Amino acid sequence: MAELNEKFIVNMDCLHNLVREVHKQSCSKPCVQVTVRKRAGLCVTVQMKFSSCKYQAPPVNLTDTMKKSHGPQ
Repeated sequence: MAELNEKFIVNMDCLHNLVREVHKQSCSKPCVQVTVRKRAGLCVTVQMKFSSCKYQAPPVNLTDTMKKSHGPQ
């Protein structure tokens, strides 16, 4: 599970999509757990699951990546 005082850079659209997907699941007592699956500096990929149900969301990158150009343009 992510540390409660851990800091991340988050793309709000990515976070919104993750929360919306998890919210769609039906679970009588959705105790949500968040696990950091990958770190790259302050950027993270997280996975959410319900500890009281069998639902587990796929890992989601919470940052927006930029394509780097290679060579002169």
